[in-house]
Amino acid sequence: MKFDADTAHRAMGPIDQAYLGYAAEEAVRTGAASGGVVTALLLHLLDEGEIDGALVVKIRCENGRIDGRAVLATTREEILAARTSKYFDVPVVREGIRLIRAFPGRVAAVTLPCHATALRNLAISGPEIAARLRYVITLFCNHSCDRYLLDKVLQKNSVDQSQVVEFFFRRGRWRGQMQGKLRNGRKFCFPFSRFSYYHNFHLFSLTRCLRCHDHMGYASDFSAGDAWLEEMKHEPIKHSIIFSRHSAGTAVLQRMAAAGRLVANEIDRTTVFRSQKRAINYHYNVTARSRAAAKYGMHIHDSVGAPVRWNDDLAARLILLNHHWSHDPSRRDWISKIPQPLVMAYFLFLKLLQNF
Repeated sequence: MKFDADTAHRAMGPIDQAYLGYAAEEAVRTGAASGGVVTALLLHLLDEGEIDGALVVKIRCENGRIDGRAVLATTREEILAARTSKYFDVPVVREGIRLIRAFPGRVAAVTLPCHATALRNLAISGPEIAARLRYVITLFCNHSCDRYLLDKVLQKNSVDQSQVVEFFFRRGRWRGQMQGKLRNGRKFCFPFSRFSYYHNFHLFSLTRCLRCHDHMGYASDFSAGDAWLEEMKHEPIKHSIIFSRHSAGTAVLQRMAAAGRLVANEIDRTTVFRSQKRAINYHYNVTARSRAAAKYGMHIHDSVGAPVRWNDDLAARLILLNHHWSHDPSRRDWISKIPQPLVMAYFLFLKLLQNF
């Protein structure tokens, strides 16, 4: 996919103003998956009295299992405790609606794009939701995975999940580290790539994600995610992309910067596109996946009518194959046994197909 104004608008949605930056407060950035801008935004909204709580997802280590749960955070400490990315499915909408209805104040919801659309639709039909849902902040999302992938990666790296008391999918600079702590106090840490390679292949991905083309959250007020820009690779502080979809949101970000909570520079839409080019190229082109789906007995509605080049077609066919094999009980276990050099070579090939 080549960048032009029409394609950018369809793939990314309206952008009023975009920024490249990070949370000014080091205590906010520490423990964040990226530059901590979403956490800083929530804290700013809470301190300014624009919201009374934030719908966020927190990782829980309970009953011998790592899991995620939607919670309504009302304090700085609770918001900070929900930092870092979550790469498995959490019923944010179902739990979030229950929490919002029971909450007397105004809420900012941090969601994935599909959750944002569902919440907006529910707000249209439910005035009590509309009255309380002040802002929707979406995280860039390519897809979510069945938690089976996490189970297998931990097992492959000799981590007994039943003993984990603290867990982070991704922390640190650039691509980051998967980290955690065991009940006996021992810490574990290994490259996030040992998880992300499989994730990027769409191995164990949720079937509904194959039908989605919304990478950045059309229904949001703010969207944020990683700044995968080559020029940022060696920056001492990891940066994030954050943008507002309307002038009121831009004013919020400007007030954050003026208050010294956000260190950021304005960027154009081309830079936003470059920062997520590979994911946008693949994710938006549901047309290619629609054509490839029939071979696996699936129906994927083509909701975009995008042009399909040879590389889009091949990438879609490989991803549908990966999805099919990883959901086959007779095949899924051997996937984690593939030698790491072959996994990396396959990743680089797929990355090349999706990157132009």
